[in-house]
Amino acid sequence: MQLEYIKNKDFYPFGEVIGQVFFLKFKSLDSSSIRISKKITSSIKAQVSYVRLGNSHDSKLRSEGLMSIGVLYQKNPWSVWFEAIHLDHSQKYKDSRFAINVGASRIVGFGELAAELTYINNAILQLALGYRLELTRSLSIGPELRYTWSQAAKKKPDELFVGMRLEYVFGKDAKFNKQPVFG
Repeated sequence: MQLEYIKNKDFYPFGEVIGQVFFLKFKSLDSSSIRISKKITSSIKAQVSYVRLGNSHDSKLRSEGLMSIGVLYQKNPWSVWFEAIHLDHSQKYKDSRFAINVGASRIVGFGELAAELTYINNAILQLALGYRLELTRSLSIGPELRYTWSQAAKKKPDELFVGMRLEYVFGKDAKFNKQPVFG
């Protein structure tokens, strides 16, 4: 597996216009992704991404594409996000063409409490609740609860998932590299 990483300083003078650019290329999977994010104001960040899964390992599968656009608003102690996703030839959600994800989180005590709603058309509606307790600058732990309602033509039973998440973030800037509670 090969990993390529591009920072905004490599795109100078475009870095001021574009923001951060991340590019990942996986040779063995015939797949790649690109994510461009830009801080609009001190509280608002926008992101556009595209993922291509080549699926060359199986001649019966078509290439998959996933394009998303999202906005994150952060003003201590709150974070609110919205993401719209276009699905193209998804193997997991064959009858779905789009998905929407919306959520909010709040700093509470030594951690973060979050609620998230995900809708994948003709597939599922999912509500998730979670809490992340920061043990150190790099290590956090927390419970997660997800309830999924099936929207598919061949209706599956609703599912309840209860789990625990343990997250370790590498690097000296670990606090700034954390993902949302649901990553």
